[in-house]
Amino acid sequence: MKKTVIFGAGYHGRMAYRKLKEKKLKEKILFVDNGFIKKPKVFFRKKIYNPKILLNENFDNIILCGRYIKQQKKQLQDYGVKKNLIYWGRSDLKPKKKILSQRSKKYKIILKDIIDKFENNNINFWADYSGLLALKRNQNIAEMSDFDICINAEDYNKIVKLLKKSKLYNVEVKYNFYSKIKKKKFPKIVVYGKCNFNKMEPPTVDFIPRVFYENKNEELKPNKNIIQNSKPWNGYEKIKYNKLNIRIPKNSDKYLKKLYGKRWYIEQNFWFPKKNTSLNSG
Repeated sequence: MKKTVIFGAGYHGRMAYRKLKEKKLKEKILFVDNGFIKKPKVFFRKKIYNPKILLNENFDNIILCGRYIKQQKKQLQDYGVKKNLIYWGRSDLKPKKKILSQRSKKYKIILKDIIDKFENNNINFWADYSGLLALKRNQNIAEMSDFDICINAEDYNKIVKLLKKSKLYNVEVKYNFYSKIKKKKFPKIVVYGKCNFNKMEPPTVDFIPRVFYENKNEELKPNKNIIQNSKPWNGYEKIKYNKLNIRIPKNSDKYLKKLYGKRWYIEQNFWFPKKNTSLNSG
């Protein structure tokens, strides 16, 4: 039986698995992931392995996809693995129209609920990163791995209470990010829509916590916090998407250029971060 390895059990790796299953081929599929210790050890009833098993494991193909293809390729080369590597971009991973339509509808319902809750309770928020990028490109949000929303970290208690009132999605509070400015910890909040996981990636809203002070803000991250100018977050404007009015930061074009480069407005089949500080999953 043919054996295919998917490097990465993150969003892109799981999308690759679903695409393979659509083809209904008789093949054995393995996941390898550098974060296998920290992540759930099973997806789709498939165990996730340390990539080092490839030093001794026989396989037919290795699929590389997602944000960290360059690092994954380098790691495989260090293992002496240079052949039978297959590179999948966004076009290869794109779900069927029916699945995209279903995910898009779920996203709309979830975002409307969150926006209404925040605006009715005077909570400041702005679309950020992937969310902002999709809105400015007029791209289907359902094609993105998640939708990022920036929040004031000090609102987290109020936000968690509001979100947990909803039956539309599951709320996960994880990690503990430490703010050097406030000298205390703040959690990471993620919302997952309810769906059939075998068929569809859950619509996900990822809340980016920032601590605001003077004319700067501290973005709280797992590894190293980022200090930025707060000018884009001094007020907001709204952009219309799928009959929703969503807040975005001012001067968002300049902000996106800083994040993603001069050609941020063009969707790339293969996307690489400007700086890769760690070897994560696909």
